[in-house]
Amino acid sequence: MSTKAKKHATPPGAADLRPVQPKWRRLIVVCGKCASKRGDDRKAKATRSALKRGAKEAGCGGTRVAEVGCLGVCPKDGVTACALDPVAGANGVSVLKPGFDAQAVVRAWFPADN
Repeated sequence: MSTKAKKHATPPGAADLRPVQPKWRRLIVVCGKCASKRGDDRKAKATRSALKRGAKEAGCGGTRVAEVGCLGVCPKDGVTACALDPVAGANGVSVLKPGFDAQAVVRAWFPADN
């Protein structure tokens, strides 16, 4: 019996993956728990809206802003957000302070588009 591994073994679960091309190019994920604990659910919507508007004003069209559950960072004063750009390889996790400048934040996350 040979103990050699196959040269091109498929990793477990890889057959279940199907790559897709979404309509958006960049993704900003906002922690819904951080946003809502700062007051009410309108804060979460306001944060998403500000980031979406900031992306458009910064010339970063094709940016999707989504709210998710707790990201586990849990800052005392701010909202946790993640920025992902699979094409450019840019990504990062940040804490957005109250009154943040959405356009400046988006430009910091995606500098190649400016």
